[in-house]
Amino acid sequence: MVAEKVRQRLLPGSSSQSSCGVDEEMDSKEEMKDWLMSVGIISPVTKESAGAMYHQQQLSCQVKSVSLTLYLFLMANCLIREI
Repeated sequence: MVAEKVRQRLLPGSSSQSSCGVDEEMDSKEEMKDWLMSVGIISPVTKESAGAMYHQQQLSCQVKSVSLTLYLFLMANCLIREI
């Protein structure tokens, strides 16, 4: 994983076999964020953010589909009542 390789380079003396605690993991994320910002990447696409965007897009498509179906159903009922 690229993030792990960068983290290993940023933390001198750390071995790839060491296990991270919660605090160390949070520090690592902050260091990675700082490093990305230093090279000009303000908002990197992550698995979490891409997944959230994908699910939000899927939900919006489903809401649109249901809304359109409901609208067409109501319009058809109005037309039938006029006949």
